[in-house]
Amino acid sequence: MSNSQGQGHEGDSSNQSPEGTMERILQVMGEMRDNQTLMMGRIYGIERQQNESQVQVGMMVEKAEKQLALKLLMAKGGSSW
Repeated sequence: MSNSQGQGHEGDSSNQSPEGTMERILQVMGEMRDNQTLMMGRIYGIERQQNESQVQVGMMVEKAEKQLALKLLMAKGGSSW
């Protein structure tokens, strides 16, 4: 009974054997795993870019702080020393 149900008007898979259906399921699972791996790679890449950006911003802030400190020292030094 259950075999005849799969033989109707269900589209592409209607004339596949159970083995073919299992192969298709395994293929889809493999594609999903591949997609997940790609997504994880993209997420890793985005995180790495964020970390690099944070380092660059940190360096820019540090440089600006040093320049400001130097200007303050020069301004202070010019008037009081």
